[in-house]
This record gives sequence, structure tokens and C-alpha cells, in this order.
Amino acid sequence: FQYLVTFGMGAREMPEFVSYDGDDLSRLELYFMLSKNCKLTDKDKLIIASELQNIAKYPFRENTFFAPGHTINVAKEFKERFGYDYVLFFVPEERLFVEGLGNVFFTLLIPIYEKEREWMVENNSFDWLIPFFEKYDMDDVVLDKKREEFIPY
Repeated sequence: FQYLVTFGMGAREMPEFVSYDGDDLSRLELYFMLSKNCKLTDKDKLIIASELQNIAKYPFRENTFFAPGHTINVAKEFKERFGYDYVLFFVPEERLFVEGLGNVFFTLLIPIYEKEREWMVENNSFDWLIPFFEKYDMDDVVLDKKREEFIPY
């Protein structure tokens, strides 16, 4: 995989204390995964960088926090370019983190569709993730490949 990662979001704690599965997730960096052979245009790179920047600023601008299972809508240009409506925040079981000013955890942004998010709102994002990863593998959370919409059960 290739990774497109924020740099600097984790230097500051999000406004609310976040604990998940025993870890303090108040400092995060965000990342998208791309397939190893993905060829991005300069325009694609600019759109992704802008989206990462916008999402990274959101908790500080809105005085809130991100946690695993949360979703956030993407910008219009991102949606038009890549076809997804939202991203879902996911912390892999194998925690990636950097020690320093407190631990900084890396959070994968999984691109999702409108109907998938609607299902999560009605049910639970973790109830979506479990069957999703039973059906798909990490190759299906890459940003550069459109996958079919997934609604469990």
C-alpha cells in the first residue's frame, strides 16, 4: 500500500478527551490507503491533501473530537473525484503510534457511501465494520478503487 498521512494534527490534543479500548486517542494523525500501483495525477494529490487538511482541522474548528466509528462528510470536489460521500474513522487492531508529546495514534480513513453511513446511523458503525471485514480485506478500503456499496444482512 501507499499511505497519504497528515503531519501535525497530533501535535495538539483534540478538545475533548477520548479513550478507546484503553488508549488515549486525544492525539491523532489521519491517513488514506492507496493501492501500491496507484498512479495519482497532480490534481488527485491536491484534492486528497486538501481533504486531509480540512478533516484534520475539523475537531479544532468545531471544538469536538474524532473517535473510531465516527464519520464525516467529504468535500464536493473529493466526492466528485473519488465517488465516496463520507469517511469512517478506524483504528486498526494493530495500533500504529508515535511516542512523543503523548502518544499519537494513526487513524485510517475508510471511504464510504451515503447508504452505508445511513445504515450506520440507524444501527452502529462497528456492526457495519465486522461484516465488512469478513467480506472484504484491506484492499477494499483503498481510496483509489471504487468498491460496491456494502449493506450488511
